[in-house]
Amino acid sequence: MQASADVAPRDWRTGLWPGSVTWCILCLCAGLVFFGNLRFGPDAIGAGFEDDFYYYAQAARNLALHGMSTFGGVHRTNGYHPLWFLVLTALSWLFAPGGLLRASSTTAFVVALESVQFVLALSTAYLAYRVARLRCDRAISHCAQLCIFSTSLILIRTGMESGLTLALALLLLLFRLRGTFQWSRSNSLLYGLLASAMVLSRLDSMLFVLLLLLFDGLPLIRTSARQNLVWICVGLSPLAVYFWSNKVLFGTLLPVSGTAKQLRLHHTPSPAALLSFAQQLFAFKAPLYTLYVLGSVLAVLSLLRHRRADGSGRRGVLFAALLFAFVHLAAIVCLSDWSIWQWYLYAWPVAGMAALLVLAPTQQVRVAGTVRRWEYAALVFCSSFVLAYSALLVKTTSPSHHLTYVAAKELVAFAATHPGTYAMGDRSGAVGYLLPDPVIQLEGLMMDKAYLQNIRSQRNLLDVLHGYGVRYYIASRSRPEANGCYAFREPAQAGTDSPAMHGYLCKQPLLVLRHGDFTNEVFDLASASGPSK
Repeated sequence: MQASADVAPRDWRTGLWPGSVTWCILCLCAGLVFFGNLRFGPDAIGAGFEDDFYYYAQAARNLALHGMSTFGGVHRTNGYHPLWFLVLTALSWLFAPGGLLRASSTTAFVVALESVQFVLALSTAYLAYRVARLRCDRAISHCAQLCIFSTSLILIRTGMESGLTLALALLLLLFRLRGTFQWSRSNSLLYGLLASAMVLSRLDSMLFVLLLLLFDGLPLIRTSARQNLVWICVGLSPLAVYFWSNKVLFGTLLPVSGTAKQLRLHHTPSPAALLSFAQQLFAFKAPLYTLYVLGSVLAVLSLLRHRRADGSGRRGVLFAALLFAFVHLAAIVCLSDWSIWQWYLYAWPVAGMAALLVLAPTQQVRVAGTVRRWEYAALVFCSSFVLAYSALLVKTTSPSHHLTYVAAKELVAFAATHPGTYAMGDRSGAVGYLLPDPVIQLEGLMMDKAYLQNIRSQRNLLDVLHGYGVRYYIASRSRPEANGCYAFREPAQAGTDSPAMHGYLCKQPLLVLRHGDFTNEVFDLASASGPSK
């Protein structure tokens, strides 16, 4: 019998790269990156995580063990995205010292957290593969899977919420774009619930949901499926519950951390924020983002050029996913002039996957497992990249490289003989987590609505510190002057377009810590004297 013309003959590459090879690579790399931190023993909590992670960890620990959502132990705060915060709260309740399992150190908590991150990284890789398979051949899908995995490693490894958001965004895309999707009451409800989960993992992903409603939901009005819009809104009802509880418990709809970063006096695009975004694109810790950006631009142009609708609404979903990255960036640089950090970039791999579905050639009918030469070369390259990148991450990860963690450990020793209320702005996460004394977070990220008014009013910093009963002020970016005095600005990370509190102190610090490119000075405010500006 003559072979079908659209089926390629078997050759030496048939079955040479089964999916099991890719999964072995993914498991090996995820295990190295996450569980490799355990080699540091009790200091494993200081390896890999960004300083902002400790804001989450400290507030989650206080809620789990003391029943109060607070960073410094005094003021209630909602300065976090709720879903990841609840995950860390559950882990703290079980595994933190003083938790249900009565752990003697933070090691059990770290093991549990690294296990969650390990599963999350592999889940993200699986979802990326399934999304790519909606259009692409198996080999191309594995390449996309490896690329998204390398990006998710960093997002998840920071300890921040964006890795969870990326996974949920891919799950939402997979659910909506799968070939068997049909509008129904149950599918619409689940669509809304998945969107709610994504938003609760990171609230600015609401922009993605709004774009989906615009390009995917509103067209339903012109069809017989318009009633499904109601069920989508029902699925989004957890968001209303969240915002209502925020208003009742904290007096504000949005997290105070986001509000603190959006105190700008005007909202034209911030050049400083745009520059920090450009720097992140080429940073060692942000691989492939340039590829995602270029692919997204080409995909948007392609969709604009070919405007033919396919009747399924999938074109609108892809357009929403692509635009989300651009709208998200525009919103950040207009609302805030703070620096953009790597965990802000989660929208770009989402857009990158959408770009792949727009630009990639459709899968061809071939013998199962056949890999063409160029596909084989791409798989080898992507696998080698992921292996090398993971090995480099492990090699460059050490608590000694986390300078804020090193400084925090030294401050713990200082606090043992200098008890009292401390205050610190930039890079105060690890300090607040390790220090046994209360810490006032001067940037307002983990404070409350009332504190932000001090920043808006640009009050004198020393007056604010005295008002909060601060004994020791840990300055991060002081400006020493020739007369022996020091000038301060909080929050130091805020740009020139944002209000800030200023202080001036003529007194020598009790302790000076120099680590890398930054210095911390600890001032005793009990006997502070000198002019105040």
